Amino acid sequence: MADTSDPWVRWEQTRRMGREQWIWRRGVCGWGLSVAFFFSIISPVAFWFILQPGGSFGNLLCLTATLSFIGFPVGGYFWGASVWSRAEKEYLAAREKARTAERLQDLEEEVDQLRRRLPVSKDTNITE
Repeated sequence: MADTSDPWVRWEQTRRMGREQWIWRRGVCGWGLSVAFFFSIISPVAFWFILQPGGSFGNLLCLTATLSFIGFPVGGYFWGASVWSRAEKEYLAAREKARTAERLQDLEEEVDQLRRRLPVSKDTNITE
């Protein structure tokens, strides 16, 4: 099994799942439906006891459940897309930074090799 202590290794594994599948699993199902479930239970109870003790609890439950199971999954899609975009942007920036560091190290090694091959005369002043 691959080392998952590095967050970018974990993100590479997540990327293999694909953007849309991740958004649907984590955003819509993971966040949207779970929040909708809890909100549709907690909200009518709160409204029933605090705001409308004389109203119909069944109607309130149906209304909040309907609105919750439509609104929160839609919000979950946008939340998932936002999280994916931000993580992907950070991943690409970190990967580019690592590539730049590798290229810099390669160039430094190349400069060192060229310096070793350079003929040095007594009159030349080369400082490192």
